Amino acid sequence: MKNHTLLILVIMSLLSDVALATGNSMVIIANASVTINHLSLDEIKDIYLLHNRQWSDSSPIIVVNRPSNTQIRSRFEQQVLGIETKKYALHLEKMHYQGTTLPVIQESTQAVIAFVKNVPGAIAYIEGLPNNSQIKVLMELK
Repeated sequence: MKNHTLLILVIMSLLSDVALATGNSMVIIANASVTINHLSLDEIKDIYLLHNRQWSDSSPIIVVNRPSNTQIRSRFEQQVLGIETKKYALHLEKMHYQGTTLPVIQESTQAVIAFVKNVPGAIAYIEGLPNNSQIKVLMELK
């Protein structure tokens, strides 16, 4: 019984940073240090295509992506970037060979939130709304 209680507490702790939104909304989040409060779809696209590497205050943008085989990444590529997974992969490969730092890959929503919370300048996308004062929502997509 003691182990079950501990397991439940651990699971609740991991999930406490995400409050699931209705309708499977996807949100663009950033570290609280980011000085802007909203981005347009075109601005997000420029960031994820690695054309814009700095915030308006000249601090570096740290781009976070999910693995290419995840449903949320496919949805992000289609809905925000407007390109297929293979085309995005080729674009990232090209940028890598030009010396551009590629996005950091995080395996889970909890890992994304932890990374964004702790890394100034980080930006990412998740399903649901973060329940964390060290993260700001820049855009919500339905």
